[in-house]
Amino acid sequence: MDFLREENNGSATLKISGDLSVYEVAALRKELVDCIDMYDGLALDLDEVTDFDVAGIQLLYSARRTAIEAGKVFSVQEASGSLREALDRAGIRDFQ
Repeated sequence: MDFLREENNGSATLKISGDLSVYEVAALRKELVDCIDMYDGLALDLDEVTDFDVAGIQLLYSARRTAIEAGKVFSVQEASGSLREALDRAGIRDFQ
């Protein structure tokens, strides 16, 4: 998994590519927490996520809740079709 952070007017966009599974979530968790702490808003670009599991979905949902509870803006700009389907099956319809 790779991620690239772009900053723009007090917000960040985090582009994530590759696998988003139990093996990668620890590194991504730190990046998400840093972005939520440092910026007023966080947008995720997940269009290049190739493989994911429940741990990846759980991390994204947790990041969303953390951002909202901190009064920050959180959104998903792009997501691969299979990831969108998985989020929908998990009942995460209000993700964006």
